[in-house]
Amino acid sequence: HLKDSELALDLLEQVVEAAGIRGAERLFLRVPSDSQVVDRARRVGFFPYYEEIHLTGKEWTGSSTDNTVNLNGHQKGHFGSYAAEDRADAHSQGLFQLYCAATPQQVRVGVGMTIDQWHDSQEQPQPRRNETVMRLEEKIVGWRVREPFGETAAGQVLAHPGHPDVMPHLIGMSYNTLNWLVPSYQENATDLLTRQGLHETGRYTMLIKTVTVTVTVPVMSRELSYVEA
Repeated sequence: HLKDSELALDLLEQVVEAAGIRGAERLFLRVPSDSQVVDRARRVGFFPYYEEIHLTGKEWTGSSTDNTVNLNGHQKGHFGSYAAEDRADAHSQGLFQLYCAATPQQVRVGVGMTIDQWHDSQEQPQPRRNETVMRLEEKIVGWRVREPFGETAAGQVLAHPGHPDVMPHLIGMSYNTLNWLVPSYQENATDLLTRQGLHETGRYTMLIKTVTVTVTVPVMSRELSYVEA
């Protein structure tokens, strides 16, 4: 399969070059962890930063609560000392602080260390995405995302490590969300979802590459037409 390997490398190199021309700072590549693409991507500068566990199932064995029903209807809810509400633009700084607290430093080096880099790393939202933040007074300690895809939906959660009791609430809000990609460093989320009847069906590796931006400048002579920054 030498020819296939060469084609894969050539395609990846073209993608990297095109991203640099368009001003991208980072490229994210998600592939099955057992795929030969992982090694080929590393040869062109991609680095594996973490794994994602795909959890799915046919039935959610847990039960919903009155709070969960209200939240799915975009209403505020309370879980003991925590207040839950729909995400708003004003929550961006608090969510970035939560990301910094809940994500290992070696992962943040790849995903982004600044709020702008973190924001740019987020995947484009699907229509009818439902996001909930959980606050302890003014501090955001939890974040839940439910993304509809046709007749199914995918879930994501992020909880502050200093507030371990937040994660069960976030999972409870996600009643009957049957597809998840959970970062391997969120072991508590994986355990809780398994108790809801979901099971692992695959693993993916997230590879990230920092891109050298190629800048086009006015042609001053026939010998010089491009400069790489």
